Amino acid sequence: MKRNKTITTASTLSSHWYETCGEAFFTQLLVPFLSNPSRELKSLSLTCRFIYQIYASSSSGNDLWMNFLLNKYHDLNREILKNNDGKLMMYYYQLVYFENHLDQILPEYLIPTLSYGRDLKNDDVRPRFICSSSNGYYYSMGFINMLINSEFDLEYDPCLEDNYTFNLEMENAKKCISLYPISLLEEYSPLYQGYIDMSDGMIFTLVIKNDFNNIESVLDQFHIFYKQVQLQKRLNSFIFTIAITYKDFMEDSFKKMVEEELRMHISHYNIVNYVIMECNPRKRDQVLRITIESVKRFKFIDTKLFLKYLQIKSEEEKNKKNCSIM
Repeated sequence: MKRNKTITTASTLSSHWYETCGEAFFTQLLVPFLSNPSRELKSLSLTCRFIYQIYASSSSGNDLWMNFLLNKYHDLNREILKNNDGKLMMYYYQLVYFENHLDQILPEYLIPTLSYGRDLKNDDVRPRFICSSSNGYYYSMGFINMLINSEFDLEYDPCLEDNYTFNLEMENAKKCISLYPISLLEEYSPLYQGYIDMSDGMIFTLVIKNDFNNIESVLDQFHIFYKQVQLQKRLNSFIFTIAITYKDFMEDSFKKMVEEELRMHISHYNIVNYVIMECNPRKRDQVLRITIESVKRFKFIDTKLFLKYLQIKSEEEKNKKNCSIM
């Protein structure tokens, strides 16, 4: 009898592994890395089922995924997550997926930046922006210095990467944002994945000089970074802000031509959320304006409300399957 009970339990896990968390686990972690998913689908499916059986049969497995959720989403608490044994892994990966696909979420489940009034931990200041430029690290740091200290210093040459926070006032509300100056030089490209993971967007200072030939020649580094964002499947949520800076005096007709060419070029990218504005980084009002416009485009999931929606949908699917069996 004991053996039969064991077989029944294993059978139950095998038949329900996919509907409880296998889909999220499989699609988020494995399918993107396969060159030919259809050929290898069966063996990978069996592998996922085996992993899930280990997870589901572990007494600490549920606590593990609960801690993952609580550490990543500070709006959640144990009371909300209780009574969801075997489903927390699915909820974790579904939330991660929809964070990067905000276009698939109804507006009522999204919170605009200005509505976000709760106190945050130091490592959860949002939004977080990378600051970079087409003309080296100095313009990246110069933009931040002007925003925070009202000074633009091209001689600044730090040895360490820094994280700067700034209390931004916009539309009678205060918003604490985070800024990371980085270099987009090719030798730093292996670090791009980490930069993208920790940020919500990029403020890119596009420096136009009097020897300007075409827009492609000044967007080389931007293009490499964009491809990495695309590879990490962040294009639907990542904010791209391009601040056009003219290093030399330019006629208005020339500026208009540059912006039109830039917009035409960007239209060939799969960028959903972007800002293109002229910005003199030595004028704080312009730096402030482009920062505000960038922050306005930041939205995120109302985690509590959306988790309730996921739970309801899960129950509906379960009831639908039970009815079809009956």
